Amino acid sequence: MSYLGNLMAGIRTTCQGLKLTSTYMIRNVKPSNRFALEYPFEKLDIDKVTHRGLHEYDVDRCISCSLCAKACPVDCIYIESVGKGKKAIMTRFEVDYSKCLFCALCVPPCPSECIVLGERYSLPGHTRDDMIVKFHEGGFPIQVTSEHADGMAKEFQDEGLYASKKKERADHGVPTHEEQDPAQRR
Repeated sequence: MSYLGNLMAGIRTTCQGLKLTSTYMIRNVKPSNRFALEYPFEKLDIDKVTHRGLHEYDVDRCISCSLCAKACPVDCIYIESVGKGKKAIMTRFEVDYSKCLFCALCVPPCPSECIVLGERYSLPGHTRDDMIVKFHEGGFPIQVTSEHADGMAKEFQDEGLYASKKKERADHGVPTHEEQDPAQRR
């Protein structure tokens, strides 16, 4: 194609694009069709089936198997604990949301169902350190549980593991917020 042919093709495709863009702009200028919400005064409606928000975590039900961290494709989950199994004391469980893809690959491998993706999606901050959530301190407890998870929580409560884990975490210098304590939530 010649120089003039390329020039004409460029003008023609640019006009086609402008025509399409202008029809969308005219259609969306109406007040009912806005491009943005006035957050935090207005919030998005959440589709509970497909939404993948911030993680929710139950520190006491975690058995420190590290399957969630192994399943994470970007290595954004950091786990440290004392012991393994039901009596494990979680000393560190952090998710770095500057790396997280919200792929939900960490949820299915968990045998105790202590990690799920919740409905929260806002994590404002000013530094990269604000993007790391320390779940072992009791942030973002699980809001909706399954039958299996409820049965496990009852089993842990009957064995007195919640109280002993809370005491041992305090001995290791890891605080527990009251909202994370299952006895306080029920």
